[in-house]
Amino acid sequence: MQSYRSFLSRMSPRVASGAMAAVLIAGLGVGANAASALPGDPEGTAPVVQSEQPQVGSPLEASETDAASASPVSGKMHSAIRVTSRTGANVSVTNKVVFRGKATQNLVGKPVQLQLWNGTTWVRIASSAVTGQKTFRVAIVVNKVGTKKFRLYVNSTAKTPAAKSSAYTYTVSPLMGQPDVAEVFGRITLSHKPEVTVAPSSLNLEVRTGDCKHVSDKTWTLQESPSDPGKYSIVFQNAGDYRLFFSTNKSVKYAPWGARGKLCAKAVSVHAVMGQRTPHSEALLANGAIGVTGKPGYYKLFDRTGKREINPWWSALPNGEARWATSTSYKIVRMSGKNQIISVFGTTSKDPAKGKTITVRPGKAIQVNYDTGTVSNVRTFSSATKVTISGNEVPGQALAGEKLTATLSTLPAGTKVAFQWTLQNEIDDDATDVPGATKSSFVVPNLEEVSGGWDMYLAVQVTITKPGYSPKTLMDRLTVVGSGSP
Repeated sequence: MQSYRSFLSRMSPRVASGAMAAVLIAGLGVGANAASALPGDPEGTAPVVQSEQPQVGSPLEASETDAASASPVSGKMHSAIRVTSRTGANVSVTNKVVFRGKATQNLVGKPVQLQLWNGTTWVRIASSAVTGQKTFRVAIVVNKVGTKKFRLYVNSTAKTPAAKSSAYTYTVSPLMGQPDVAEVFGRITLSHKPEVTVAPSSLNLEVRTGDCKHVSDKTWTLQESPSDPGKYSIVFQNAGDYRLFFSTNKSVKYAPWGARGKLCAKAVSVHAVMGQRTPHSEALLANGAIGVTGKPGYYKLFDRTGKREINPWWSALPNGEARWATSTSYKIVRMSGKNQIISVFGTTSKDPAKGKTITVRPGKAIQVNYDTGTVSNVRTFSSATKVTISGNEVPGQALAGEKLTATLSTLPAGTKVAFQWTLQNEIDDDATDVPGATKSSFVVPNLEEVSGGWDMYLAVQVTITKPGYSPKTLMDRLTVVGSGSP
């Protein structure tokens, strides 16, 4: 492989004379560490992302070919951009391919495209705007093994014609793993709610073959990273093509945002190779959310025709807090405790088909005011928002005379907070509000006379509200240990 210095010395005179076309490739390697998904992997590795780039060619071992020596593209070009460094031509899967460079003043704010040859045409896979300092950095994470060809491209402007660089060939080698298993790893995200972390354990995972036949869970194992709950790894006993199908039965664990995967036939097939680690990230469709305010009762969802009740276990939360719902259209019905229709949203008729249709969109929340017949778009408080009780000496327990304090995580400015401390006997279904206990602090009373010898639960319920937000109720509780059953 020719050295950077020899290459630069050979090329510089041509650049100085102006005979060189638009892009100078200096051939300086910018290294990137391989990403990791399993517990115990080193920190500071490159993130795993799911690229839209297609695979070019078949898997190859790393070679000594230096793409910087590729011949320039023929034709008239200009020097509007100049690449000052790029990643070396041999990389491992999950490495970043990075190009850095400088541009003329005329291109400040304009995008420099990184394009991939898919066997038929050049496809844009990433872009980066030229900064005010006339520099650019454009990169892509490689997640397919094989031979790749990249180039840089700039669209024409009023003052500069379009420009394209040479084609730079990269040989992408696989990540080696345990010799007797095939591993697939990556990250789970929500396409319409990327800030929400989706732990694989909060989803149901079903593995299918490439032709959608069921794969026994005795032949694969799901693992998660304790330091990053969004990452996952599946270890297969057998190599082959697999489709990962995620369902939402457990999605209430991170309400209001559930997740839906594609149907098997539309899910991307991943090829697992024995002894190799194959990256495969999943972007699931985020559910929407509905909050209902109105008179006491059970609010249920019917389909858009009003003919069929859907999600029979779904009911609106009594405080109006948004609860997740699949993104589609609905009718809302108020039901009695005997499951009889009391009224239908948006009509005086008790026929759901005549009700007002509401539409839920992925990653969006709506607030339905049942009494006024209005629907508004709202934001939701972060799923990471929580309340924590402190001041107790014994973890998980509260002792008479202790002064407890309820502390909230950071809230948006302008949020109103209401506290209510409650008590509940362990044999009772409902908690009882403690009269006057509406502050963040509370002194634990002696409960021996009222507990009847049973353990009791002391809890704080915190309701947070803000204009334009769906309300939210948080809770934390401790156990007040009794003297034993009477």
